[in-house]
Amino acid sequence: MLTKIDQLPSHVLGIRAGYKVTKADMQQVLLPALDELAERSDRLNYLLVLGTGVQNFTAEAWWQDMIAGLRHFTDWNRIAVVTGQKPAEWFTDLFELAVPGKSKGFSLAQLDEAVSWVSQVEVPKKVNFKKSARIALGAGLVFAGISHLTFARKDFRAQVPDWVPLEKDDIVVYSGLAEIALGSAILLTPEKQADRVGKIAAVFFTAVFPGNLAQYKNHRSAFGMDTDQKRLARLFFQPVLIAWALASTAKSKETPVRAARISPEIQRKGRQRMK
Repeated sequence: MLTKIDQLPSHVLGIRAGYKVTKADMQQVLLPALDELAERSDRLNYLLVLGTGVQNFTAEAWWQDMIAGLRHFTDWNRIAVVTGQKPAEWFTDLFELAVPGKSKGFSLAQLDEAVSWVSQVEVPKKVNFKKSARIALGAGLVFAGISHLTFARKDFRAQVPDWVPLEKDDIVVYSGLAEIALGSAILLTPEKQADRVGKIAAVFFTAVFPGNLAQYKNHRSAFGMDTDQKRLARLFFQPVLIAWALASTAKSKETPVRAARISPEIQRKGRQRMK
């Protein structure tokens, strides 16, 4: 369940999460509130108070949360997450690497401090879209890998094709570990060598594509894709991931510096002066 927090500055959106959080909560509370704030403010200041564990968010809810983050990617000013779970607090601190604004985690006892911090307005900084896209991809892979091993494990089993000669749960675990390793490599590899990791990520996205096909072919519902139309649309997102991996990690083209051409007449006069 999601509820809006009152008595905050007008430029701050506060949301409290309690009990179980579903896709409907996201669509009915968070997304409209973010859209409304974005319409009347150039920057988004967002306070999330987690009165429940992240494991109580459904996979569909996390998917909607990712959509909200990407929809307003360049609008984020400050994101504060108040939680009783240390891993969630640490992840929020690291999330600052993936967004143009600032992100910080707070404990439940630091709620007043979080409100004060998130209410501040930053001067917009220049966005390096390529670097931000690479970091977002790496963080997304790490998050997806963690979800494979925890709250979305059952949903991911629905994507494993029947012809794979291993237990479906084992495949989910192995692919989750691979995503964590790959995402970490994208985040930590120096930019000059990142293109190699990007190509590996593109191959990985290609290799898991049969799982998306199996979900569509077998009419399996997962991650909110409960109709054939939605499952079909998901198939076209895989090429986007492949292009994202390659484009965000590609080496920057350096413009060669050309030596200035000196006319023969100037060269002749220069030699005469040197004599």
